[in-house]
Amino acid sequence: MANRRAENYEPSDSRFTITNIRKLFLDAIRDRELHDREGATPKRGRICRVIADLHGEPLSLIHKGDCRNQITLRRSVEIWAEKWHIKTDWIVTHAMNLLPLWSLYPHDFKTNVELWPVLSDGWSLKLEDLRPAEGWPIWHIDNEPNPDPYVAGIVNSAQITIEQHPILRTVNAKYRKAFLDGVKDKATELCKEVADRVRWNLPKEKRNIERNVCWATAYQIAEIPYNAIAEAKQVDPKSIREAVNNTLELLDLVPRETRPGAPKKNKG
Repeated sequence: MANRRAENYEPSDSRFTITNIRKLFLDAIRDRELHDREGATPKRGRICRVIADLHGEPLSLIHKGDCRNQITLRRSVEIWAEKWHIKTDWIVTHAMNLLPLWSLYPHDFKTNVELWPVLSDGWSLKLEDLRPAEGWPIWHIDNEPNPDPYVAGIVNSAQITIEQHPILRTVNAKYRKAFLDGVKDKATELCKEVADRVRWNLPKEKRNIERNVCWATAYQIAEIPYNAIAEAKQVDPKSIREAVNNTLELLDLVPRETRPGAPKKNKG
């Protein structure tokens, strides 16, 4: 049983939480060279067209300072996200949270590019994602990936409740133990659900997540076909497609070629 638990809750590198996969994607958006400029690097004038687009009309709406513009602002951000095939709630929310910070440096595009992947509630896991069930305490899996201390704490809390309750503490010890065993089993089950919710659980893909995020960015944003990526990387196109689609699924994105009515963006 112990081996099975260790397999379910392998304390894998925190880079492979959903939060950090999102962070890798934001980094890749920032670093992706969308123009074919040989030798371009961030310090040598890399052009971040995705970020530059967001720096345009959406940022200008922030400067108007009218709370009634929130609906207009969100619609503007959604249009931007749709154009670059990255329309999903966490990216839109991230952009909405980022724009007020950008407004502090409205004419400093370089600084705003650096701020692009900064942690915000838009892409970070919310605390409720780490709550096994309503009313249960948070399990901070990234700080303590082993669920045993959390489960033990839950069982101990239940035991204290029994001991302090004038009726429950009179129940036969055998039945109290059976109840506490049930609490332990339920806590373990709920911890597994949390682990499944926030962790990358495909060992085959886990080794290559950074690479797959780069491929997904090339396909989804730069609109490079699967076959072209495969040819450049000398990898089987089917492997490219599988890696890209799996990564996009983790990011809550639909592959651009399968999105009905997806608009063609103006590259001029």
